[in-house]
Amino acid sequence: MSVAGIVVSIVCALLNKRYLINYIVSRMFSTMAAWPCGVSYRIVGEEHLDSHPAIVVCNHQSSMDMMVLGRVFPKHCVVMAKKELLYFPLLGMF
Repeated sequence: MSVAGIVVSIVCALLNKRYLINYIVSRMFSTMAAWPCGVSYRIVGEEHLDSHPAIVVCNHQSSMDMMVLGRVFPKHCVVMAKKELLYFPLLGMF
């Protein structure tokens, strides 16, 4: 997913659509991770995320957190992560 994120980042930057990077990559991850595992979920209230500002917090209490977050990220989303992730190969580049 990091490599896919790098490719999507480059393409979106060239198309002047940088605000879509997190949206596209998170949806790709959500789909690619949930489908092989046979996981399905229903998001209640998702329509409110596009009409109001929101803060979505992931506490990583389970491996499902990132799949669900990937599904609810709105198009104009900013992601914050701890500084140490910068040093992971490929993930840091993304």
